[in-house]
Amino acid sequence: MLTPSGNAPPTFIQDLPDIRGAARDAPFISFECRVECEPLCEILWTKDGERVTNSELFIVRNKITPEDVLNNRFRSVTSTLQFNMTAWPGRRLERDRDRANYTCFSSPNMVGDGVSSSMLFLVEYPPEAMSLSESVIRVHEGDVPPDVECTASSWPPSTYLWLRGDMVMARDDTLAFNDSVTREHEGSYMCVAENTHGKAQIEMKLEVLYKPECTVSETTNDAGSSILMCKADGFPTKINFTWSKDNETLDDDFDMDSDNDDYSVYILPDTAERYGLYVCIAINDVGESEPCERTVSGPGLAGWHAEFGDKNVLVIAAIIGSIAILFVLAIIIIILIMRKRRLRNFSSPGKAPLGTGGDSLYQNVSGAPVDPKQNGPSAPETEGNVMYENMPFHRQGPYRPDSSDEMVYADLYDDVKAGKVPDPRMKPPLPPKGIGKKPKEPPLPPKTKKGGFFDSLGI
Repeated sequence: MLTPSGNAPPTFIQDLPDIRGAARDAPFISFECRVECEPLCEILWTKDGERVTNSELFIVRNKITPEDVLNNRFRSVTSTLQFNMTAWPGRRLERDRDRANYTCFSSPNMVGDGVSSSMLFLVEYPPEAMSLSESVIRVHEGDVPPDVECTASSWPPSTYLWLRGDMVMARDDTLAFNDSVTREHEGSYMCVAENTHGKAQIEMKLEVLYKPECTVSETTNDAGSSILMCKADGFPTKINFTWSKDNETLDDDFDMDSDNDDYSVYILPDTAERYGLYVCIAINDVGESEPCERTVSGPGLAGWHAEFGDKNVLVIAAIIGSIAILFVLAIIIIILIMRKRRLRNFSSPGKAPLGTGGDSLYQNVSGAPVDPKQNGPSAPETEGNVMYENMPFHRQGPYRPDSSDEMVYADLYDDVKAGKVPDPRMKPPLPPKGIGKKPKEPPLPPKTKKGGFFDSLGI
C-alpha cells in the first residue's frame, strides 16, 4: 500500500454518473469530479468533445485537497463545472439543444496515465412519445392473447400501470394475458406512464371475435306496416342476414331492409301470404348464428299456415262454427227429451180416476143393500144387484214437481192443453161422501129376517 510520502498515479475518488438530468427551469446546475494524484495533475472538461473553459455560459473551478493520512489518501484535485443560468437563453434549458455528453479527464503524471469519466446530460421532462408493441389485438373467443409492452420517453424514467376502467390489471410496463378470453374481456386497456414531472397514457384495444347471436320480433314501422326485425350481436359487427319462409329462401330485394349492420327488417305483405314460419340467420366473418324463428299466424288460427287462402280460411271457420252450433243444439234437445220422460213418469197416476171405466178403485161384491144412514146416499143399482164395498180413501194433492222442473212444465204446456198428458195442477175427483174417513170399527151388516137376503142367495 502506498503511503502519503510516496507518489500516486491519477485515480478517481469521485467520477461522473452515467446519466444526469435537470429540470427545464432549474436555477442551479453543476457537475463535479475528484482525482487523486501525486505529483498533482490537471483536470479538464469537454462538451461533446469540445473543451469547456470559463465563459459566459460555464464556470470552471478547481480545488486542491491536501493528503489525508488518516484515510491514507494523497493529495487530490476537485473540479466543478457550473452552468451560468442567468446567461442561458431564456434562462431555461431546452431538451434537444442542451442534451450533451460531458467528460472530466485528468492529465498524466510521472507515475501514471491520466483518467477520464463521461456523462450524458439530459433535460428532465414528463412521459411522452408513448408506444405499444400491439395497439389492437384481435383474438377469437376462447384463445389467449399475446403480451403487450408499453414504453414512454421521459426523464427520470417512468413507472407504468395498466388499467381497465378503474381496475388495475398490471403494475408493470407489460400486460400479460395468462388465460383465455371471452367477449366480456373485450374493450379498452390503458397504459399509464408517470414520473416526477407528469404522466401520460396510451390505449390498447382488445377485440374478441365471435359469431352472431340473433333474435326475431314482430312490430310495426313508422309507416304502420307490420315488420319482422332480426337483431344480431357479434364481432366483427359487419353482419349479413338471410331470410327464409317455410323453408324457402326469400329474395334479398323483396321487401328487405338490410342497410344496418346489426339488424335486418322484413316487411310483411298485406295478404294471406304473410302467414307462415320465418327464419333469420346472421352471418359475420367468424361464422353464422343459430336459426332464429318466428311464426306469423292469422287471427284465431295460431299455428295454421295461410296457403289455404283468405276465402278458404273463412269457409273452414264457418264450417267449424256450424258444427259447434249443431253440437250444442243436439245436447239441448237430448236434455229436453230426458226431462220430458221424467215428467211423464212423475205425473202418470198409478190407478184410474174415480168414475171412469177400467179397473175400479172399488171391489164389486154381491149382498144386501147397505143402510143409507150409515154409508151415505145409495148408489144406483145395476144388473145383478152390484154393490160397492166401502173402501178407505186417502186424499192426495196434485203432484208438485221440484223447482228445477218448472222449465219442463213450460215446455209441456201444449201437451197438457191437447189432453195428451194429465194436467198435474188439477185435483183428482173426491170419492162419495162418507168414504173418505176410515171408521174406527168396521160397520156391521144390518140384521135381516129369515127368508130375506141370504135366503135369496140360497144360503
